Amino acid sequence: MAWLAGFFRSMAGRIFLVLLFGSWLAFALSFWIVSGGEASSFAQMRGHFAADRVAHWLALADALPAGERGRLAALAEREGVRLSFAPAAPGGGAVHPLRPRMEERLAPGIRLLTLRQGREVCAPDETTCDGPRRLWVSATLSDGSPATVDVPDNPLRHRPAFLGRMAAQMTLFALALALLAAGVAYWVTRPLRGMARAALALGRNIDQPPLPETGLTEVKDASRAFNRMQTLIRRHVEERTGLLAAITHDLQTPLTRMRLRLENAPADPLRDKLLGDLQQMKLMVREGLDLARSLDAAAPGQPLDLDSLVNSTCADQAEGGDEVRCNGESGATVLARPLDLRRCLSNLIGNAVKYGGSAEVAIAREEQEAVIRVRDHGPGIPDDQLERVLDPFVRLETSRSRETGGTGLGLAIARNIARAHGGSLTLRNHPEGGLEACLRLPLATPATGKVHK
Repeated sequence: MAWLAGFFRSMAGRIFLVLLFGSWLAFALSFWIVSGGEASSFAQMRGHFAADRVAHWLALADALPAGERGRLAALAEREGVRLSFAPAAPGGGAVHPLRPRMEERLAPGIRLLTLRQGREVCAPDETTCDGPRRLWVSATLSDGSPATVDVPDNPLRHRPAFLGRMAAQMTLFALALALLAAGVAYWVTRPLRGMARAALALGRNIDQPPLPETGLTEVKDASRAFNRMQTLIRRHVEERTGLLAAITHDLQTPLTRMRLRLENAPADPLRDKLLGDLQQMKLMVREGLDLARSLDAAAPGQPLDLDSLVNSTCADQAEGGDEVRCNGESGATVLARPLDLRRCLSNLIGNAVKYGGSAEVAIAREEQEAVIRVRDHGPGIPDDQLERVLDPFVRLETSRSRETGGTGLGLAIARNIARAHGGSLTLRNHPEGGLEACLRLPLATPATGKVHK
């Protein structure tokens, strides 16, 4: 029942409960007001109905011969009516309000003797009283025979068929109310769900189309604010990316001139050191350009056989002297830019080889995602640094190998490429040792080549 608990913790669930219980409360309050205000009228109607039933049974008894009246009493018992033809003790007291109605409804020749009404009415010869409100009447038939009739003053309330119909009506009312509440909750929260999906998509690709600015006033205002925020974020990212690309590109020319001049200089230990520094600077410039390009998600992708790309990348790394093992297959087709995705895989495999000595690459398919896991057998990194190490220019020399250069951009570039493809990159320390990078990519539909969301 976790989904049910989650539903009632959501805004749709809360709106559903408020509407459902609020409507029920309004219904109950209205019923109480109506029933309280019309109590006397209902009581009078019930009394008149009971009086009519008494008159009906007395008329039937008067029309039958004395020998047939026993069968009528048995029939009346099945209808919840007590019909007796034994003499009854005379009653007394004040005149009952129903007496005029009763006398008016009686057939000619029948004389009313006693009439009593209440929640516990008993015949004079009974010693205990229980049950619902009843009407008890004693009379003399046209042939002088005594007769008593005892009926409920609201018989429909005690009939199973009536109760069944009422239960069915209340059930239908509850279902209709629940459907109405669910529909209203879904309708009210639908724009929020759309905005949440748009926010998630924005995290994967900053160039998502804007939200439609339609609907209710509040929804239009929220959509307009979201689109404005997306525009500002896109502009900010483009400015930073353009600045990084421009700086790293422009640095290549003076670095090349410096290298040429140093190579033409006389041999000297200082010259060799400067050439090494220039090589490191060129590496940083190239990584900076790659980082800037990895932030660009606007370039179109193409359907790509992921297994072939991973296997060929692993083979290339192995031919270069790295210890790389690849196993598994996904049979997946992804929408990707081959060069960028190959660069992402090369960074992950190279990182594993550099810090763990070897790389184990596993390919699998999980629901609507292709999953590539790259594991090394190195010392791993602290758990509190797993997210931080994916940021640009972050290197954890104290927790990884000390025999390293690098710029701290390899994992950042790989994560940016994964996000540009609608996927994700996460790190974890493997339970059996080493670090494992998990790259998840959405599958492309065979018909359209579009990515599963």
